[in-house]
Amino acid sequence: MAELENPNVMPNLITFLSSLLQKLAESNDVNRRFKAQKVSVFHGLSRPTISIQNYLDRIYKYANCSPCCFIVAYVYLDRFAQRRPSLPINSFNVHRLLITSVMVAAKFMDDICR
Repeated sequence: MAELENPNVMPNLITFLSSLLQKLAESNDVNRRFKAQKVSVFHGLSRPTISIQNYLDRIYKYANCSPCCFIVAYVYLDRFAQRRPSLPINSFNVHRLLITSVMVAAKFMDDICR
C-alpha cells in the first residue's frame, strides 16, 4: 500500500480506472444496438455531460476516501457486471453505478465502527 501513498500514483489510478470504464461503457453502448438490455434504477434518461475521468477526479477530490476504495469500487463494478449480464454497464448508468460503488467501498474500507 505504500506506493498508493505517493500523491502521483493516485491520479494515475484514477486515469486508469476511468479509461477502463470508458472503454467498457462504449463497448456496451455498441452492443446495445444488437442485443436487448434491461433498464435498471441506475439508468438515466440521457448521458451525463461530465466525462468519467472528470467524475472520478471530482470524487477523488471531494469524497476524501482512501485510494483502496477506488480499487474495491472497481471490483464491485466487475462483480456486478459478471452477475448481471442483462444489465451491462453503459454510458447511461456508469456514473450512478460508479458513485454507488465508491460509496459502498468507502463504507467498507474507511468507516470506523465504535
